[in-house]
Amino acid sequence: MHKELVHLLTIDNLILEGDLWRTDGQASAGFVVCHPHPLYGGSRHDHVVAALVQAAINASCPALAFDFRGVGMSQGEHDGNGAERLDIAAAIDLMSHVVGDLPIIVAGYSFGAATALSVLEPRIGAWIAVAPPLAMFPSPPVTAHDHHHKFILMPDHDQFTSIEDAQVASNTWQNTSLDVLLDADHFMAGSFNQGKNSVLDELVSRAIASAS
Repeated sequence: MHKELVHLLTIDNLILEGDLWRTDGQASAGFVVCHPHPLYGGSRHDHVVAALVQAAINASCPALAFDFRGVGMSQGEHDGNGAERLDIAAAIDLMSHVVGDLPIIVAGYSFGAATALSVLEPRIGAWIAVAPPLAMFPSPPVTAHDHHHKFILMPDHDQFTSIEDAQVASNTWQNTSLDVLLDADHFMAGSFNQGKNSVLDELVSRAIASAS
């Protein structure tokens, strides 16, 4: 496994910066990982993003974590109107050059999870949404009724979306599972230490199996 700095070009001609991890084993999918809200310190260096990347690497899959527009060295700015969906599309383009015809799994945490669930693209084989703030959706996201699987992981003490609200919000979505991360809040300080990464390893394995 090795990491390299990469640059993505969006359809609206912005250059974004990211890190691409290539793996030595036989990959079964590629992962694109999306970070928390740009206006609240979110970046590709977030600890939950790192845990998602590590889970993908553990499954011998390449992973790409990138900075949304306006974050770090990525060009542009957050506009509040969902332009980050174009950033995810650019990341999928790059990952498709790495994995060819293999499915791409789009994973995200918090804002990144919500934005990931707003992107419907033929090369996506599944979504992993960690602590998605489902209140951001005035109506179900475009992926809600897509046949590919959505895997939601909610902390049991999330400050923005309760387990009950997450269940109500997602219970009409097609092919969607909701798992609960115990003893964790939305910010997940320490949630993926001391062996708890096995929760993400299992989610990644399930996502790969569903996308194959």
